[in-house]
Amino acid sequence: MIKDKIKAVFWDLDDTLWQGILAEGENIEIFAERKRIIEQLNHRGIVNSVCSKNEYQTARKKLIEFGCWEMFVFPQIAFQPKGEMIRRTLKDMNLRAENILFIDDNDANLKEVEYYNPGISTLISDAVSEDLLLNPNLQGKPDQNLSRVNQYKVLEKKTSAKKESISNYEFMHSCHIKLWLIPYNDSYFERVYELSDRTNQLNFTKKRMSQDELRDMLSDDQIETMLCRVSDDYGDYGIVGFYSKHNNRLLHYVFSCRIMNMGIE
Repeated sequence: MIKDKIKAVFWDLDDTLWQGILAEGENIEIFAERKRIIEQLNHRGIVNSVCSKNEYQTARKKLIEFGCWEMFVFPQIAFQPKGEMIRRTLKDMNLRAENILFIDDNDANLKEVEYYNPGISTLISDAVSEDLLLNPNLQGKPDQNLSRVNQYKVLEKKTSAKKESISNYEFMHSCHIKLWLIPYNDSYFERVYELSDRTNQLNFTKKRMSQDELRDMLSDDQIETMLCRVSDDYGDYGIVGFYSKHNNRLLHYVFSCRIMNMGIE
């Protein structure tokens, strides 16, 4: 059951993304319908990852052969418990279990992942069809340029480099983080609404508004709204947060989870 708005989908490989078991040397054939689902989700700003018990290089080679490798971020391919792999990956991606869907052909794996990641949504692979794209919690937001996939690929590269550093402070200093505060204008409305509506972990004022309510607030000359843009040596993160205040009282103070542990807030 899909319980909440989904921001990322984790796919098993054997008998889920493709038919057959790679480690047993079977003739592997990808499920074309499921590849199309992944493509559609990416274009909705819902990123996709892999969680599979396989040999990494062998599975990577097969995914490249099927033209799928670049469709995934933070792939987890190892002979390790899947529940732990996903839990570690969600920490690296700065995502909550409640916003994740895990798909596998083995019910025991689904139960294990649920145990290690309370609140996660799971789905047996036999239930996957293109009707999945009709689920209201998988609608996302149009992202034809795959900006969210690319942003997570930057984060993936950065996370790998971070693990080789002595300390988080040393790593952040080496990244040459730059921050700009930009006055709001209407060209940023959709991004501000998205931050206000979708952000949970770094939504410090915890206020939700309809689009009309937000427009009214942003058009009020007595309310100051500033946007936060961030970049570092790994890439440009774009508009990652905003604040709104009236008479020195914060009305909104919201940041994307992508900049968690960067000290931006």
